[in-house]
Amino acid sequence: MQDRAGILLYQLNEQDIFVLIGHKGEPYLAGKDIGAWSIPKGVIEPGEEPFLAALREFEEEIGKRPGATFSPLEPVVTKNGRRLLVWAGEGWCDVSSISSNPFSMEWPEGSGSFRSFPEFDRAAWVPIATAATWVKGSQKRVFGHLVDKLDAAGRVDRTAFHGTDLTTE
Repeated sequence: MQDRAGILLYQLNEQDIFVLIGHKGEPYLAGKDIGAWSIPKGVIEPGEEPFLAALREFEEEIGKRPGATFSPLEPVVTKNGRRLLVWAGEGWCDVSSISSNPFSMEWPEGSGSFRSFPEFDRAAWVPIATAATWVKGSQKRVFGHLVDKLDAAGRVDRTAFHGTDLTTE
């Protein structure tokens, strides 16, 4: 199983942590939020350095290079046994227009016709609690690791996020 690598770009203000996430371009997710968003991430190719894979994936899915200094978060093991390696950085990226790599899939399903869709059809800066409800599975734990890291550095108070599910699959 191939591990995944990603970038979690974030911003802090006095009340919240905002994270950059992208909406997956699969046509069956159009108009949906819950389970349809992701941090920019993807497969680490054989022989590829994981952090460089994370940067590559961000550029492929957002179309821009992230501006920040990054540090690794604690790795997360997904339900299928893959490791998700994420680097977090406080920074900014304009997401008013993104340019995402395309992928091909049969659509409509069972039609035998293949169409091209963007990996992400849009991206947004959202409060971390909102992001935790919009992403699937283990990515919630990535957000929890970010909150823990910022709390340990004295930048946020972890108790402000009680009641926010940042740990479950």
